[in-house]
Amino acid sequence: MHSCIHGHRQATGPLSLRWRHSTCSQGADQTCVDVAFLGDAVAVRDSKEPAGPTLRFTPAEWRVFLCGAKAGEFELPHSADLGEAGGDETT
Repeated sequence: MHSCIHGHRQATGPLSLRWRHSTCSQGADQTCVDVAFLGDAVAVRDSKEPAGPTLRFTPAEWRVFLCGAKAGEFELPHSADLGEAGGDETT
């Protein structure tokens, strides 16, 4: 998990930004986001839709998010717990 945050490859995109793409997104599972640093903001986009919408965060917001990600706060629950975590439940 942590290596995904640190590893990256760069790509260019809209507005000539230097987009960083996780090296963890290789092989069959190409689900990832790209990140670009704008100086006063951090831009995030879906790597499968580079021309799609972009989210923007302040550097402080991005640091707090990374801290939580590194601490494992955003890990998916175990599949047995999905119904309890608010996922779709069919009975």
